[in-house]
Amino acid sequence: MSETAQHKTEGQDSSLNAINALSTLDLTGLSFVQVRRLHKVLLQACEDVARESERRSASDNSGDTVRVPSPDI
Repeated sequence: MSETAQHKTEGQDSSLNAINALSTLDLTGLSFVQVRRLHKVLLQACEDVARESERRSASDNSGDTVRVPSPDI
């Protein structure tokens, strides 16, 4: 049995929708303006994700790490 924290989600996971959409995106079919617009939005999304990850790691150190005392101490 996995000890990893699992979160219940209601309905469809919007992050998976975004990931699937990006994985099927044909960049060659986009205009230069569309590519630049996509680039700008993806950079902002990366910054937002990094900020949220930092916030969560600062407030919650439990994560998937298990700390066990060393037998040598």
